[in-house]
Amino acid sequence: MQLHAVTLTNYRRFVDETILLSGSPIALIGPNEAGKSTVLQAIRDVHSERAIPLRRRSRGSDERVSVTASYVLDDNDRSALKGIRGGDVARTFDYTKWVDDEDDGVSFAIAPRPERDLSDRHALGLSLAGWHEQQEILNLKNADGKDVSVVADAAIAVLQDSAETLTTQNLAALREYVRIMRLFSQVADAEYTEISDEYRQLLGTLENYVEEDAPIYQALSVLEERRPACLEFSDEDRTLRSSYSLPEVVTDTPQSLRNFLAMVNVDVADIERERGKDDPPALQTLLNRINRQLRETFTSSWDQSLLRVEISINGDVLHLFLSTPDDALSAIEERSDGLRSFIALQSFVHAHEAVIPPILTIDEAEAHLHYDAQANLIDMLTEQTAASKVVYSTHSFASLPPDLGTGIRVVRPVSGKEQSQVLPSIWSDASPGFRPLLTGLGATSFAFLPSRHVLFGEGPVDAMLLPTMFREALGTDHLSFQVAPGISIINRDRLGDLLDEGGRVAFITDGDGEGRGFHDQLVAAGVKEDVIFSLADLGLGAMILEDLVQKDAYRLAVIEELSSKHPDLAFSGLPQPDDLGRIAQYRKWCSRHNLPKPNNKRDVAQRILNRRISDPLAVVLDARYRERMALLAEKIEDSFQR
Repeated sequence: MQLHAVTLTNYRRFVDETILLSGSPIALIGPNEAGKSTVLQAIRDVHSERAIPLRRRSRGSDERVSVTASYVLDDNDRSALKGIRGGDVARTFDYTKWVDDEDDGVSFAIAPRPERDLSDRHALGLSLAGWHEQQEILNLKNADGKDVSVVADAAIAVLQDSAETLTTQNLAALREYVRIMRLFSQVADAEYTEISDEYRQLLGTLENYVEEDAPIYQALSVLEERRPACLEFSDEDRTLRSSYSLPEVVTDTPQSLRNFLAMVNVDVADIERERGKDDPPALQTLLNRINRQLRETFTSSWDQSLLRVEISINGDVLHLFLSTPDDALSAIEERSDGLRSFIALQSFVHAHEAVIPPILTIDEAEAHLHYDAQANLIDMLTEQTAASKVVYSTHSFASLPPDLGTGIRVVRPVSGKEQSQVLPSIWSDASPGFRPLLTGLGATSFAFLPSRHVLFGEGPVDAMLLPTMFREALGTDHLSFQVAPGISIINRDRLGDLLDEGGRVAFITDGDGEGRGFHDQLVAAGVKEDVIFSLADLGLGAMILEDLVQKDAYRLAVIEELSSKHPDLAFSGLPQPDDLGRIAQYRKWCSRHNLPKPNNKRDVAQRILNRRISDPLAVVLDARYRERMALLAEKIEDSFQR
C-alpha cells in the first residue's frame, strides 16, 4: 500500500487540512513556524503504536484531535486479502487515530467495503425455521424455564435481519440458541431422533457464522499488519564517516555507525572485544564474516551492485571503504554524498527491521550539507527503493525534488489566525523562472539558484503538467531535469536572463503561432536553436500543452473548475474536447450557452494535477501521444549532455 494523503483535524496549526502525498519524494516548503515540522510529526503520530498526545490539540480548541492516513492498495495487498469476501476489489484504506478529553482510539474505512453476503445468513435462517416447524423439541423448556421455541424464534429473527454487522445483543441470542440446541443434539440418538445430521450441519454453520469476524474486520486485521512503519531519518542517521576510533566510539557509538553494523548483527563492542584478544586470525575471521554479509546485503538491494561496502581495522581505527570490481578501495567520504547517504539509508532501514518498506520523514533535509551535497541527497532519495515514501521539509532550492509540479507542498500561515494551510502546488504566482519557488522557500535572497538541468516552458501550466507527462511517456518515476515557467511571463528584453536561472537550460514552446513567436524571441535574445524545442516537433499540428491531456481528465477538470466558481449553474453538457484548440472550443461552447468561460488555465491545470496526485492510477497524458512525447523528452535530455 502507498500513503497518498494525511488529514489533520484540530492538530496544532491545522484545523481541517488534507495533504496529498502521492509520489516520492515530497518536499514541504514554507516560512519558519508555518507548520512543516508539524506535518511530519502528524505522519509519524498516525503510524506510531502510541496514542496521539492530547497536547497536539490546536490552541484554544476543545475538540477531538485526529490524524487520518489514507492509503492506495496495490495488487500485493489484494492478494493478502484473498479469501475475504470483497477483499479482492478493495482499493483504498483510511486509518484514523484520535484523542479527546475522555479517551483515544482508532477508526478505519476500506473502499469498496468488504461486506457479508446476507443471502447466506438469510438462507440459514430459513433452513432453521423450516426444520423447527417439523419438530416437537420446541415444546420443551431450557434449564431457565424458557420455552425453546422462544429462543429459536429470537435466533431466526436475528438471522433474517438486514444489518450487515449484528449487535452484541443479537450475537448473544444466536450463541444462546446454539448452546441450548447443542445440549439437545447430544442426546438426540436416545430421545430426539428427529435431530438429523442435516440439522447438526446447520447448527455447525451457524456456530461458525457467529464466531467469525465480519469481512470488514478480517480485512482490517490483514491491512493493519501491512501498514508501513514511519521512521524519522535524522541528521545523525545520515552522517556516516570513513573512519572511527574504536576506543572513542565503543561507549558512545554514533547512530549511523550503530545502524551500519546492525545490518550484520554486530556492534562496536563486539569488534573491540575481538581486537583486544590480540588474536589476528580471530579478528580477521570476524571481519571476513562482516564483509561477506555486507556484500550480500547491498547486492540484493542496490542497483550499483558492482560496488561493495567493506570494513577494515588498522590499529584501533575502524575504516569504511567502497570497493570496485577491480578491487580498488576508496574511503566512503571520498565518494558522492548521495552514495554515502544511500549506504546510511540502507543501514537505517535494516536496523529498524522494516519488512515492509517504511515511510521516511526528514526535517530540514539540507542541514549540515553543502549545496551540491543537498542535490546528491535528493537524487538518492528519488531513486532509492528501501523506503516506500519520503516526505521532508526544506528551505533550500538544492533540496527540492526533480518534479516541481507534483513533488512540492507549500505550508503557509493563514493571515490573521494561528492556523496554516497546505497548497498542492507552488505555481500560484505568475512570476517567471524560480522566483515563486524561492519565495515559497522563505528565501530572503536569490543568491543560490539551481545547479540541475532546467527546461523552461511558457508559463506555470508547463511546470505543473509537463514533468508528469514526460514521466508517463518514458515510463519512469523521475526525470533528469526540472521544468519551470518563464518564457511567456518575462519581459521580452529579459528573455536572455533565463539562461542564468539554472545550470544547463533548454526551452519548450507550444506548437501554435504564439509558440513560434516565442521561439523567434528566444533566438533574438541569444538562445541557441539546438536548446529550443516545440510541441510542433510532435508532428501533430498547432498543438498546445492542454491538447495533450487525456480527454476525460481535461473535460472533468474544466467542469470541476467552472462548477466550483458557479455552483448554481450546470456544466455537465460540456462535450468531449477536440484534439486541437480545446481551450478555444470550450470558451466558444460556454458563450453559445450563455455560461461563464474557463479563463484561468492555471486553475484547470491544478485540478488535473490534483486528480493525478490523489489517484496514482489516473493519467494526464493522452495515451495516443506517449511515443511521440517520449522521443521529445529524450531529445531534451540529450541537449543537456551536449
